Amino acid sequence: MRSNTRSVVDGKQVDHLNVALADFGVAKLLKSGCSVAKTHAGTPQYWAPEVRLCGPLSNGYDHRADIWSLGVILYVMLAGEYPFPESAEGAQKRQLRPLRTGSAVKHLLSKILTQNPEARLDLAECQAHPWVSEEMLSAPQFQEWSDWLPSMTEDEPPQLDFKPPARNDGQHVKLCFPLSVQQNTLDVLTFSLKTICEKAKIPFEIKDGEEVLFPKGVHEDVRPTIRELWQRQLNARPYTSNRRRIQLHLDRGLRHGLQLRPHVGEGMVVEAEPEFDQSGIEKGDAVVEIAGHPLELGDIDTIKMKFNENVKDGVTCRVARRF
Repeated sequence: MRSNTRSVVDGKQVDHLNVALADFGVAKLLKSGCSVAKTHAGTPQYWAPEVRLCGPLSNGYDHRADIWSLGVILYVMLAGEYPFPESAEGAQKRQLRPLRTGSAVKHLLSKILTQNPEARLDLAECQAHPWVSEEMLSAPQFQEWSDWLPSMTEDEPPQLDFKPPARNDGQHVKLCFPLSVQQNTLDVLTFSLKTICEKAKIPFEIKDGEEVLFPKGVHEDVRPTIRELWQRQLNARPYTSNRRRIQLHLDRGLRHGLQLRPHVGEGMVVEAEPEFDQSGIEKGDAVVEIAGHPLELGDIDTIKMKFNENVKDGVTCRVARRF
């Protein structure tokens, strides 16, 4: 697909060609982490490790496999060869040529083509990466990735050396719905939001039935009304869609130092200030995902069980900040 747009630059009309690639020959809707795929589909050279291992008895795979495939596309564009080429059984594996690019994009690829899907960057983190955002960086910053090449060996825990920019700073606010919102509830919420936002002259839109976007932010005097509506209709407090990835650490006594309480539709909510630093977690935040398992569920016992089953030192979590 492609489209043409025209803009004025320095008093002159300039034509821009916007190109987008899409292929929905094989597709599956994975609703908010509630379902996974368990079949081999697509081109093997683009399969993530969890796709190769999938089957009826496996845990399956989700949208994070697509991030891997995007990494393969980027690598092919830069190197002119596949990062993990298929070879005949018994044949000697072909050695990859050195990647003749800057170190910053190698750093990005290393965070995408990682074996552990929990450690893989999400789309927001990819877009925030300095190589994508064209942020000016000193060359030595990514120097240790200068000799990086793809590997199918197990990865170390990810180095979280950059964070996506916050998007709830008065502009471009997104609120995420709890999992499995009924359509009639969504209709009532949408109607009520429309009434509130038209009165306050605040634009908003419902995106994919999963989140509410306020492209120009939300005035402070309107926020309490939206919080009250959210609590009344969804029986949960609103959280922003900008989910921070953190690694939860345990002390020598195997304690995480967080006073947590399960809340329906919210996950494990931090009820008090942490006893020791946990990557900037604050009172009022909610752990909404642990080790790839969503916690914004409709049953308190299930939320607590999922968290306790997966908590360990260094486990990857997603944390949301209350609106």
